[in-house]
Amino acid sequence: IPRGLLEFDVAAKAPDKNTEIVVYCRSGGRASLAVRTLNRMGYKNAVNLLRGWLGWDKAGYPVE
Repeated sequence: IPRGLLEFDVAAKAPDKNTEIVVYCRSGGRASLAVRTLNRMGYKNAVNLLRGWLGWDKAGYPVE
């Protein structure tokens, strides 16, 4: 879900506020703000993919 639509669309995708959610963006900055928003909305298991997509790629994890 794009960050600008998060508040509007998350309940349809994850109605259970205990759902595990991994949020990511290119470098991790926007994702950390999105996790903060989700936490404020009551989502208990939202986490940020540390260093975002760039960190994932740099660590050598698969990218398809």
